Amino acid sequence: MNDKQEIVLHSLVINEAQRAILEQKTPKEAIKTRPGPKNKIVSYVEHAWVTEQLNLAFEWNWSWEITETHLIPSAENTTEVCVLGRLTVQSPRGNLVKMQYGSAKIRSGDTIGARLKAASSDGLKKASSLLGLALDLYSSSAPGPSSNGDDQREENGVLSRPLKPEALRSSLEMKARGIHADKQATQDQVNLSIRMLEYCFAGDSNSQAKRVGVLDYLFGIGESKDLSSPRVLSLLDWLKPTRDSGGLFVPDAMAAREAALVVIEHKENVR
Repeated sequence: MNDKQEIVLHSLVINEAQRAILEQKTPKEAIKTRPGPKNKIVSYVEHAWVTEQLNLAFEWNWSWEITETHLIPSAENTTEVCVLGRLTVQSPRGNLVKMQYGSAKIRSGDTIGARLKAASSDGLKKASSLLGLALDLYSSSAPGPSSNGDDQREENGVLSRPLKPEALRSSLEMKARGIHADKQATQDQVNLSIRMLEYCFAGDSNSQAKRVGVLDYLFGIGESKDLSSPRVLSLLDWLKPTRDSGGLFVPDAMAAREAALVVIEHKENVR
C-alpha cells in the first residue's frame, strides 16, 4: 500500500463495514415490544443487543459515561430519574462523541440505583441511535411485531439492497457457475478483488481476518490463492471497483456494507 492510500484510509473515521452495522435494518429477532402510551405497542431493542452491535462495529473501542444525574421532582420525593450520558467511539482517525438523555420512572419496590441503571441503558440506546443503530425503530413506519420487514424484498425481479448474506452467496455462486464459468481472470484482477475486499474494512486492525471470513462464508475457502477465476470475476462484479477523485480504486459502498453483514453472519456460524 502506498503513502497516498494510507492517507486516504486513515482519514476515514467510520469505514463502510462499521457503517453497515450501524445502519442495518434492525433484525426482527432483536425487536421487543411493550405497551406504550394510549394503548400503542412500542418497539425497542434491549441494552445487550446495542452493546453487542457497538462491540462488533468498534471492537470494544468505545465508552459510555454519565455526565449528569437528576432526581425528579426531588431527592426526597423521586418519581423519575433522568441522566445525561456521553457515548465516545475511540479511533486513531478521530473520535466520535454523541450525547443523549435517558430516563426511568420509579416503580413500586425499585431502588434509585436500579432505576439509574435503567435510565443509563435508555440513554445509551438513544445515543447509539444518533450513530444510526436501531434508528429505524424511531420511525413512525417502524415494523411491528408481525411485520416481515426483515425479509429480502424483490422489486422488478431484482433483490433489494443490501443483500442478505445468504442471498449474496447464492448470487455470486450462480454467476461463477454461469456467465463466468469459462472465463480466466488475470493476475491483476485477482489482486484487485482481494484488495477491494480488504478495503471494505479500511482502517480496521482486523481487516485481513475479516476478508478471510468473507471468503470462507461466500465460497468455503480460507485462502485467497484458492479463489478460482470465475469466483474472482463474480467478486469484481459485486465489488464494482471505481477510481475515486485521487485515482485510487475503491469498492462500491453498498457492497462494502454487505461485506460487513457477511462478517457478522460468519461469526454467528462459527460460534
